[in-house]
Amino acid sequence: MGKYLLLFVAYLVSFVLVSTLLPFESDTLQQVSAGEEKTAALALLVYCAVHTAIISYVMNKASWRGMPLILGLIVATFGLQTFMPQIELFIFRSAFPSLSNYDIGMMLLRGLLDKVLFVPLAAIVLGKARPNRATRLKSSPGFGDYFRQWQQPFLMLPAVYVVLYFAFGYYVAWQFAEVRSFYGVGTVDNGPLVLLQYVRGMLWIVFAFPVILMLQNRQRELTIGLVLLLGLLVVASLVFPNPLMPASIRGPHFVEVLLSNSLYGFFISRLFVLKSPGRHAMLDFPERPNNSLQADV
Repeated sequence: MGKYLLLFVAYLVSFVLVSTLLPFESDTLQQVSAGEEKTAALALLVYCAVHTAIISYVMNKASWRGMPLILGLIVATFGLQTFMPQIELFIFRSAFPSLSNYDIGMMLLRGLLDKVLFVPLAAIVLGKARPNRATRLKSSPGFGDYFRQWQQPFLMLPAVYVVLYFAFGYYVAWQFAEVRSFYGVGTVDNGPLVLLQYVRGMLWIVFAFPVILMLQNRQRELTIGLVLLLGLLVVASLVFPNPLMPASIRGPHFVEVLLSNSLYGFFISRLFVLKSPGRHAMLDFPERPNNSLQADV
């Protein structure tokens, strides 16, 4: 608990620091009404607590250590939490007329710096920053093993994502009159949108790939980790009051994306399992070295 509290405070400080050093161009993005100030402060604490807990969980359960773990989690968390939502923002750009390209770029830069600062610190605090020198790499699958077993789910699962996206988008978010009014009718042509969401379905898998590998031999932890990363971590920012998306819009989107992305994370965790008996995910570093001089019989 002490390590978690330390990381929570560290992330809270780094989040505020990054937000201060990298301001948005539009003043409206940084304005919070007087009635929402307390809500914003509470939302910040909730967001930092969720962010810290999810990354700490994945890092503690991961078989990777050292630089592979740090770089893998930076890529995964930045891609899933920051990069992927910005694609959706571009698709529905007309609903956010006050948002400039500079502001979108600043969101990406903030998200990247946020991860670059926090993930290495978390690895140090949790004792995962250095690879175990006494550990030798175990037999690792080659690229051919991954390609043969995972090419089919990589091509099929994005179609499942398209179904989840439109099903939850319509039966959850679109059932609210405020959401329909906010986006308007005919904002995006559904034909190209289907293709775009199929590509996004692929990208979710690509950014989740480091986590798939570092938790490859731990099925339960992989499932929990991907559900948390694709679901809860992605929607965590929706707890913040902001002038771009009022609470009447954020609420339906929170439920919609949390449910659809959590299901997609679950499906990814069940299908991206390397079925090779006796083999381990590459860069599999055990938690403790085996210093015993006794030979296994």
